[in-house]
Amino acid sequence: MSTALVGLVSLAMSFAGEGPARASTLAAATLQSPPPISGRAAAAEVTGETLVQTDIVPLAAAMEPGKPFPIGVRYKVAPKWHLYWRNPGESGAPLGIEWVVPEGFKVGQLEYPRPLIIEHPGEVTIGYESELVLRTTLTPPADRPLPDLISVEAKLDWLVCSNKCLMGRRTSKVTLTKSGMTPFAPSGEYPTTLEKLGLVAMVNDDSLIIRAGALSSSPGSVSRGSSIRFVPDLTPGVTYGATVPPAVVVGDATELTIPLTVKPQNALGEPLRAAGLVIITLPDGKPAGCAEIAFPLGLPQTPSGATPAKEQR
Repeated sequence: MSTALVGLVSLAMSFAGEGPARASTLAAATLQSPPPISGRAAAAEVTGETLVQTDIVPLAAAMEPGKPFPIGVRYKVAPKWHLYWRNPGESGAPLGIEWVVPEGFKVGQLEYPRPLIIEHPGEVTIGYESELVLRTTLTPPADRPLPDLISVEAKLDWLVCSNKCLMGRRTSKVTLTKSGMTPFAPSGEYPTTLEKLGLVAMVNDDSLIIRAGALSSSPGSVSRGSSIRFVPDLTPGVTYGATVPPAVVVGDATELTIPLTVKPQNALGEPLRAAGLVIITLPDGKPAGCAEIAFPLGLPQTPSGATPAKEQR
């Protein structure tokens, strides 16, 4: 497995013998649907644009000066094709978005829903099938009244793949109003906190540790028989070990340990960090939560020379 996914690791939880509208305003943004494809001409007509529909959707009903307003970019993907997460895995490319908003408005960070682990012979990638919504916020200036109409554009690019890959590009547009909007409700699972999942994560000299059960001292609870998986972010200068030690079961507690290799000379000028997504899956295969983790590295040294462990909940 390549270093892009060496940190993509699974752990079956072992516990003593027990087995993881758009209406009104939305109508102002035209859903850019591809024309129907039929017959033998289909193969010649398929492009990255025909395979993916996009639009911008409001995620709340009203906007106020100075307050973040949730919006999303929705992608609808043709059957048997997929798009990619911010770390695509062993092949692929992440989604690209460039916002065009009115003067004084600010766009927040993107929030990705839980991705799928897509396995094909010879490679593993991380991405999305069917539909996804990338969430963010649009914050109007606080020192002026809102205009009656707010125009927002997103210049999008993507790589959509099946048995081959195609690039797609489009500019999606929407006109928002101050109030009376019909919020769209995304169906994806978005990250929560480790504490709500009953997990603790920590990092030391050379390992990232994810802990569940009694040792985590967290109020949440991971169901017995569930699985925990760590999906790494793209972190220049930090890679995740190809060989993951087996689960360490202590009483009713389970640990997942991911070896880290840190090479500051490969950081591309970015701060060193260990980061990714922890995902939990129930024994029946249904998703049961996910949480982001991010640890800055290059921490102060103790007198013994070891980096003090730091913990996240």
